[in-house]
Amino acid sequence: MLAFEEKWAKKYPLTCKSWLDNWLNLSSFFEYDEVVRRIIYTTNQIQVVLRNIRKITKT
Repeated sequence: MLAFEEKWAKKYPLTCKSWLDNWLNLSSFFEYDEVVRRIIYTTNQIQVVLRNIRKITKT
């Protein structure tokens, strides 16, 4: 995490702060196997698309 912060803190300070503040929750994601992480990530992408579709259709 410190290497990430050193590299990206100047460009993405809010992201780094959020990751540091929520590291216990975030780090649990990395405990899953790569295959499971890909499924979770893909599911999140699908949810974003569906949320955007709902926003568009409501307006």
